[in-house]
Amino acid sequence: MYIEEVNGIYGYYRVKAWIKRNYGKTVNHKRVYRLMKELGIQAKIRRKKPKYKARKENIVASNVLNRDFAATAANQKWVTDITYSLFFEIASPLRSLS
Repeated sequence: MYIEEVNGIYGYYRVKAWIKRNYGKTVNHKRVYRLMKELGIQAKIRRKKPKYKARKENIVASNVLNRDFAATAANQKWVTDITYSLFFEIASPLRSLS
């Protein structure tokens, strides 16, 4: 039988698609759900796999200051934060819409 073939992991939606594919019968998903419920057939809930995309490594500058921001005179140490630049590259098409 079908349940042994798939090791009982399919839910009502995939069972409906299986019936359509193998028998050519169109069955309402609510009917499949009701029949599975009456027969005590349940899908096994599987753990979701993490979704991430491998990205190339960002360029990281060397830590010259080593968090020593105090200077004895003016214009000795200059620092800036450029974390905003990636956001503006992504958001620039959105700004043109407004």
